[in-house]
Amino acid sequence: MSSSMTNVGAHHTLVFDHAVTNIGNAYHPSTGVFIAPVSGLYVFSWSIRVTPGQYHITELAVNGRTMAVRYQLANTNQYHITELAVNGQTMAVTYQLANTNQYHITELAVNGQTMAVTYQLANTNQYHITELAVNGQTMAVTYQLANTNQYHITELGVNGQTMAVTYQLANTNQYHITELGVNGQTMAVTYQLANTNQYHITELGVNGQTMAVTYQLANTNQYHITELAVNGQTMAVTYQLANTNQYHITELGVNGQTMAVTYQLANTNQYHITELGVNGQTMAVTYQLANTNQYHITELGVNGQTMAVTYQLANTNQYHITELGVNGQTMAVTYQLANTNQYHITELGVNGQTMAVTYQLANTNQYHITELGVNGQTMAVTYNRASCEWTNNGSNISTRQY
Repeated sequence: MSSSMTNVGAHHTLVFDHAVTNIGNAYHPSTGVFIAPVSGLYVFSWSIRVTPGQYHITELAVNGRTMAVRYQLANTNQYHITELAVNGQTMAVTYQLANTNQYHITELAVNGQTMAVTYQLANTNQYHITELAVNGQTMAVTYQLANTNQYHITELGVNGQTMAVTYQLANTNQYHITELGVNGQTMAVTYQLANTNQYHITELGVNGQTMAVTYQLANTNQYHITELAVNGQTMAVTYQLANTNQYHITELGVNGQTMAVTYQLANTNQYHITELGVNGQTMAVTYQLANTNQYHITELGVNGQTMAVTYQLANTNQYHITELGVNGQTMAVTYQLANTNQYHITELGVNGQTMAVTYQLANTNQYHITELGVNGQTMAVTYNRASCEWTNNGSNISTRQY
């Protein structure tokens, strides 16, 4: 097999020893004579045809540019382009096998840039791009397997920055991004498992700051943020368990100040704030138990001053304030028992002066002031019971019952 290229004048005659192809009316197969219709540069390729449809073009050229070297085998659609070029640039090398859609592009390029290397297997959607690039930057390396949506991008990048490494498994929504970044900053590392909503972001960040590390388990709302931060400050560490409202924030903070540590248990309203603070001041430590209104504030304070320690028991109005104060002054210690109006103030004072110690018993009007005073002077000790009252004015002058 050979070919030659020569200038041929108009109406010049060439005679071939062997001629098995017909090139229009200019070639006479009975004599082997080719008469050029016009002057120009002609390309002559030798080929062998074994049976109808089996032919082999070794070279295709336009204006002296090689366009393709092509093999055509026994089946009509079995062809093989080994080189495709435009303006001297290689565009593609392709294999076409026995099935119509079985082709193989080993190299695809634009302006000398490699764009893709692709395998097309027996199933129509089975292809494999090993490299995709723009302006010399690698964009993607991708595997397409037997199922239509099975693909694997190992590297995706823009302007030399790695954007994503992704696996697509047998189920359509099974993918795995191992790294996502912008301008060299890692944005996310994500796993997508067999269920559509099963994903796992191990790291999310902006400008090099870690934003979140998250696990998504088999149930759609099962996720776990281990760290959330803004400008390098930790914002929250959170666990989301199997029930939709089961979450656990272990730390919440702004500008490095701890704001809250919270537990959310199996019932929707079961939560536990262990510490709440502003500007480093502890504001409250609170427990929320199984019933919706069961909570426990162990400490409430402003600017480092303790304001109240409170217990809320199983009934909605069962609470217990053990200490109430303003500016470091104790104002009251109060117990609220099972009945709504059962409370117990053990000490009431203003500016460090004791004002009253009072008991409220089971009946609404049963109260007991053991001491009443102004500016440290005792004014009265008074009992009020269901049917009578005794009053002592401090001088033991009169006692009255009614």
